Amino acid sequence: MKALVAFYSGTGNTAAVGRAIAKELGADVEEIETGSGKKPGFLSTGLSSFLNLKTGIAECSSDPAKYDLVVVGTPTYGGKMSAQIRSYIEANKACFPAKVAFFRVGGNVPGNGESVNRDMASLAGRQAVAAADFAEKEVKSGEYAKKAKEFAAKLK
Repeated sequence: MKALVAFYSGTGNTAAVGRAIAKELGADVEEIETGSGKKPGFLSTGLSSFLNLKTGIAECSSDPAKYDLVVVGTPTYGGKMSAQIRSYIEANKACFPAKVAFFRVGGNVPGNGESVNRDMASLAGRQAVAAADFAEKEVKSGEYAKKAKEFAAKLK
């Protein structure tokens, strides 16, 4: 199975989780970047995300249509997916394969992940084969690695 793990990461937490999942799957990695190539500030990103806005993203190097599975990951801001991932999904949803999965990395509020992952699936127009929720404290402590491995096992 050919897989792609695509994510946006503002602080590096989502990148750590995304790369761990990709390693377990033997997947290609697509780190979503802004159109300017610079990371926007927390307030700017948070406001755009909270208001469900899209933002300019750089051209991606991987075509999701060429994969059997696409895993999309986002940090959360105000309980919402990042504007960068909203833009990525909107731009690529027509070429996503039937198998998609989602993960979110965010604060330590239980339950936010379920609604964010559900929103990504709805925007993509696909039922997720699996979804995962990672707390920031799990990334900081290293606990995420085991959880990423378990999540990837569900996708194989």
